[in-house]
Amino acid sequence: MGRRARFVRIDWIRGQLFDFGDYPGALLGGRGWVHGEVFETRDPRLLADVDAVEDFHEGDPASSEYLRYRVTTRSGLTLWAYGYNRPLGTAPRIATGRWRRRR
Repeated sequence: MGRRARFVRIDWIRGQLFDFGDYPGALLGGRGWVHGEVFETRDPRLLADVDAVEDFHEGDPASSEYLRYRVTTRSGLTLWAYGYNRPLGTAPRIATGRWRRRR
C-alpha cells in the first residue's frame, strides 16, 4: 500500500478463516478470531482500489466475492473488513485464524 496507507497494528476480528489455496476468506462474526493487519488510509481513493481487488461491488452483493463490513477489533478499533460471500465448498478452516501460519 506504500504511501497510500499507514500501518497501525496487528489485531483480531471475530470470525473464522478458510484456506482457498492462493488466498484466504473469512466468515465474519461468531465466536472465533481472525488475525490481520490494520492500516489507516492516507489516500481516499484507496478504499475503492481495495474493493476492486476484493471483488466487492457496492450495491450488488450477489455479484461480490467479498462484502465489506464495519467491525470492531479485539482492541476496540472500528474498521472495514472483507467477509467471504461465496459457498465454502471444501475449503478447510484455519483453526489458528492466521493465514501466514496455516501450514
